[in-house]
Amino acid sequence: MNGDPTAIMNDLVPDSSRSVADKGDLYRYAVTCLDALPFDGPSTWPTAEKLADEAINRIRKISPHFGISTTLSEPDGGCEFWPAKGVERFVGPWNHTLAHPILIASTAVDPITPLTSAKLVNQLLGNSSRLLIQNNPGHVTFSAVSSCTAKVFLAYFGNAIWVELLD
Repeated sequence: MNGDPTAIMNDLVPDSSRSVADKGDLYRYAVTCLDALPFDGPSTWPTAEKLADEAINRIRKISPHFGISTTLSEPDGGCEFWPAKGVERFVGPWNHTLAHPILIASTAVDPITPLTSAKLVNQLLGNSSRLLIQNNPGHVTFSAVSSCTAKVFLAYFGNAIWVELLD
């Protein structure tokens, strides 16, 4: 180093010339932090101990067969520093009838967003949602190829076929 910390700084500070593929965490935070409840200020920011306790409790209760990861500590880990607030964050009421049902898709075994969560959202939305369960493990339905899921997505997003999908 010879008194020149440039090499260390280059490893720590993101280089704006890097490809967008290097910004995956920023994309993830944009989604999770905009969906998270806002913090009132530094006094409400989570401590390291609180984040660790929440992650351990989440593993014990929801996902005992998978290890701890950054995504298990979301949405709180770092969101207190996110510069934008999600003004359109939906907090209910959940019992309204929507013009077009929401398609909820989940794999049978997802270590990050468990099927129980998809079932709960589907139950809360009632007739305003349809639940598609893809029978494979992994995070997100694209983690394994399914022609059935692909056909449903194409019908839902491509042809605006709403109610008939999963009835």
